[in-house]
Amino acid sequence: MLSETVWQQVCFLLYIMKKLLFLSILLATLSIQAMAQVKIGYFSYDAAIKSMPEYQASLDSVQAIRKEYEGEAQRAEEEFNTKYEEFLDSYDRLATSIRRKRQAEMQQLLESNVKFREETRRRISRTEEEAMDALRMKLNERVRLVAQKHGFSLILNTDNNACPFIDPMLGEDITALLNEDITTLSGEEIKQK
Repeated sequence: MLSETVWQQVCFLLYIMKKLLFLSILLATLSIQAMAQVKIGYFSYDAAIKSMPEYQASLDSVQAIRKEYEGEAQRAEEEFNTKYEEFLDSYDRLATSIRRKRQAEMQQLLESNVKFREETRRRISRTEEEAMDALRMKLNERVRLVAQKHGFSLILNTDNNACPFIDPMLGEDITALLNEDITTLSGEEIKQK
């Protein structure tokens, strides 16, 4: 009788093991299918943004603003140098009170020029950031459209060594798709104008 009970337990354990094995195989199959359904893409954000036609236009616009500000700063510096040379040439002939007044004027002009240079740097920096923000928004929208159009569940940015290795079996480089989309959309934008 003892052996019959042991035999029943062994049969029960074999039954449970068969169920567990079947369940394991089923889960492995489902996870492989689930992985096959997740489509991953990757690209270099910096390279993509630099390939946009709007990128060079933004750089040119910022450069034109920079040139304008630098021209004005140069003019102000030349004006200061001229006045300072005049002040130094007449320094010995001026009365003490007039000399102090002109020194104060020179100091004020110098401070004004320094403030202008600082404000210029801030404005150029803000202009660059606004231009890049506009480009980033456009690129993000284009990435989203490419992802939806081609069925990607996830898009990775490979810049700054964020993803040192991506298995080509699991991910797809979408740079060509993105460049094609950028070219197509840019052509459509030109036609609309």
